[in-house]
Amino acid sequence: MLQIDPKDAESRFQMAEALSKQGKIEAAFKEYSSVVAGNENHVMARVRVGQLLLLNRMVDDAEKMAGEALAKEPNNVEAWFCWPACNRPRIITTAPSLRSSGR
Repeated sequence: MLQIDPKDAESRFQMAEALSKQGKIEAAFKEYSSVVAGNENHVMARVRVGQLLLLNRMVDDAEKMAGEALAKEPNNVEAWFCWPACNRPRIITTAPSLRSSGR
C-alpha cells in the first residue's frame, strides 16, 4: 500500500487526481478536500473541489471554491470555467421568459 505524508499537499493532490481518473470520485473528493484544508495556496485542489461540488449541485460551495482559486490565480482557466457554471442556474431562473414578453 502506498503511504503518503499527510503534510505533503502535492502528493495528496496527485493521489486525488489518480483516484478521480479511476472513477473513485468520493475518495478523490476527500483527498482534494484534505489538500484544501491543509494548504491555503493550492489553487488546483480548490478548482477540483469546486468542480465536484458543482457536479453535486452544491452551487454556493462550488462558487466559493472557484472564487478562492481565482483570488489566488486570476488567469486560471479551469477556475473560470467553474465560476460561470456556478452562476448559470441563477441567471436562468432570473431571466425573463420570452413567452411572457410576446416574442
